Amino acid sequence: FLFFRKTLLAAEKTHGAHDEEIEKYESDLREVERLQKEYEDKLQDESQNAGRNLALEEDQIKEYRHLKEEAAKKMTQFSEEYDSIDRQQQVDKTNLEQEQRSQRDHMARIQQTELRIDELNGKIDKLAGYIVDLEQELKDKQSDAQLLEREVTDGRRRCTELEEELNQVNNEIGEARSDRNETTRAQRRAELIENLKQFPGVYGRLIDLCEPTHKRFQMAIT
Repeated sequence: FLFFRKTLLAAEKTHGAHDEEIEKYESDLREVERLQKEYEDKLQDESQNAGRNLALEEDQIKEYRHLKEEAAKKMTQFSEEYDSIDRQQQVDKTNLEQEQRSQRDHMARIQQTELRIDELNGKIDKLAGYIVDLEQELKDKQSDAQLLEREVTDGRRRCTELEEELNQVNNEIGEARSDRNETTRAQRRAELIENLKQFPGVYGRLIDLCEPTHKRFQMAIT
């Protein structure tokens, strides 16, 4: 961009200098034309005052022709220089227009690039926000996972405790059933013995009436 700016300023400066030169030559040309007309008017006035109309003296005619030739040369020189400067000005004008178009194109590309940068920055900001949300969601999920893991651990421990309690209850139920069956059998034996005692000569169970001398004989009398 700086290169295009310098080139444009240089072209504008050259164009301004050419305009100044053209204006100077045009001013000089107008001055020559003014002097030529002034001299011709002077000669005509002098001729009329002398009563000779246009019958000029020889030296005046020579001077007039000399001045006219000089004026023509100056006119030709000024015209050639003017044409040269005008052509150069047209070239400079074309170059200036090209530089201006290049600068406009360059500025347009810069604007497009800036818009693209703004668009990308917007997307980056959105992605950054999305990443923050994902990170927060991940933290929440990790917290939930840790909570669930603790709940699972507590559940397993509670399940083990309940299984132990269930086993204990089952054991207690089994013992209670065994005790109840034993009580029922003892009650039935007692009832049977009482019924047998009603018969003459039956006094009770042998184990209740005598005691073995050794424990190994206890099974035989039960």
